[in-house]
Amino acid sequence: MNPIQNILCPVDFSDSSEAALDVALGLAAKLRGSVELFHVIQAPIYVGWEDSPAGLAATAEMLEVSRDRSKQQLDALAAKFGDRGAALRTTLQEGTPHHEIAERSKTVDLIVMGTHGRTGLPHLLLGSVAERVVRTSVCPVLTVPVHKPAK
Repeated sequence: MNPIQNILCPVDFSDSSEAALDVALGLAAKLRGSVELFHVIQAPIYVGWEDSPAGLAATAEMLEVSRDRSKQQLDALAAKFGDRGAALRTTLQEGTPHHEIAERSKTVDLIVMGTHGRTGLPHLLLGSVAERVVRTSVCPVLTVPVHKPAK
């Protein structure tokens, strides 16, 4: 097994993502590695009007707004966690999250990502990006649950 040097940390800006980033940076600092903070923008899908000129313009505008917001959120997250003793870089990608993360698994040593802990109907309807990545990644995947404070 090769040493773990390059860690991919996919984020969706949730508490779960921040928990995973904290773990990824802790590992990278101990292993003298680096972390790539990775966010995937999925283009909105609208049925019926996307083929019209107005629909295409609106979709393009929404995608641009999403890119700008995501870049700001990535930069803010990198600034918040940037002094943890490991190199941290950001990447913004467009596509389907589980597919893009699995593709990046070909170029990194480890993926560290959060889980939302959905069960039942929400899990059935929404699926799980983490679950799909675990099944399709070519490198090890460490999933980090969000621990809720005890009542």
